[in-house]
Amino acid sequence: MKLKLRDLPSVLILCTLLVIVLIYLKSILVPIVIAILLSVAVQPIVTFFTSKRVNKSLSSIIGIFVVITVFSSLGYLFINQLGNISENQEKIMNKMSHYNNLIISELNESKMGKRLVNVYKRQVTTEEYIKTIFENSSSSLNTSLDIIINILLVPIYMFFFLSYSKFFLGALSKIVAPFNKLDFRAMIKSSKKVLQSYFTGFAKVVGILAVLNSVGLLFLGVEDAIFYGVLAALLSVIPYVGVIVGSLLPALMALVNHDSALNAMGVVGWMTFVQFLEGNFITPNVVGNQIRINPFVVLVFLLIFSKIWGLAGLIVAIPIAAIFKEVCRHVETLNPIWLLMTSFPAPGDKQPSIQEIKTS
Repeated sequence: MKLKLRDLPSVLILCTLLVIVLIYLKSILVPIVIAILLSVAVQPIVTFFTSKRVNKSLSSIIGIFVVITVFSSLGYLFINQLGNISENQEKIMNKMSHYNNLIISELNESKMGKRLVNVYKRQVTTEEYIKTIFENSSSSLNTSLDIIINILLVPIYMFFFLSYSKFFLGALSKIVAPFNKLDFRAMIKSSKKVLQSYFTGFAKVVGILAVLNSVGLLFLGVEDAIFYGVLAALLSVIPYVGVIVGSLLPALMALVNHDSALNAMGVVGWMTFVQFLEGNFITPNVVGNQIRINPFVVLVFLLIFSKIWGLAGLIVAIPIAAIFKEVCRHVETLNPIWLLMTSFPAPGDKQPSIQEIKTS
């Protein structure tokens, strides 16, 4: 499939309309995209049961049940942990107040520090605080209802995608039929292969990270070390941001539960070391070169989709980038973009051509 120069205005208009649709139909598209990605993830389970002559609809329900079980278990653990944190709320507040006063006293020793303290201690009246709560309560309630509705819609969408996958693919192939040089089925097949490789590799990486994080946190004496170790591993699904949040939470608990800040520093140091192992050794060896997207493109996709879809955009950015890369590989005109998205060459290596990457 080749695009000509006269097609450029149409392509730009199409891209602009696509961005507008992504923004204004966020509440509709986000659960659909998540359902598609989860459907691809559990497709091997559905295929296994259908190969055992189980009805396609029943096999799809089993796959959806697996997803619901996993996320329900994680949700239960998270809510249970929030209960444990609330029980120690007074202790946490006293400890944080102590370190807050300590930091303020240290800052007051310098002229610049005094200015920062004056900004930090800016007073907000009770009336203003209550007014802000009431102003935000309505929008917060609407947002919560939207989230609940979207969560309930995901398994419904998954059932349709899993049970009638051939129907949807057949309809899409008819839509792209005018582009007769585009091998649509090959593109879908390679995209599914890449996504399943990503999900399988991610599950293995999360397991390894959970063990490493938990061992280190247990050694450092952090309460609920296994929970925070698993949480930090799961948050690695959000590159960069997840690593920071996953490290700060156990560091905060170590700071609260110990009289010395050294434990918190040790937690940050250990989590940083684990992330170094993950980026340089674990992920390259476990996941391999199935996705091969360079960090620059990953960062760009994270920024774009976080701006469009918020937290959900951060979660789906990498899988969408993997799909987009496969689309660029199959559309000849977009091959240069595909080349731009591939992994950076090692120092001293020659920049490979498109033909060389295709055959590798």
